[in-house]
Amino acid sequence: MSGGIRWSDELFGYTIGTPAEDLSYDNRDSGQRDAEVPVVDSHFHLGADDRSPSPSLNRSVIYECHVRA
Repeated sequence: MSGGIRWSDELFGYTIGTPAEDLSYDNRDSGQRDAEVPVVDSHFHLGADDRSPSPSLNRSVIYECHVRA
């Protein structure tokens, strides 16, 4: 984990203290408070003849994308 979590109410995704409790929605951005966690698979090792895939964009699918600012 890189950095640390600075706890605050906007990390919960709902408005703390409202009568609706976790059925409410908090649209504040919590991105400044999240820790960064790199994902590393130590069980996979590239060989000498391995290369990164380079598909063209029209043959690619982006299944998850986090955009900020």
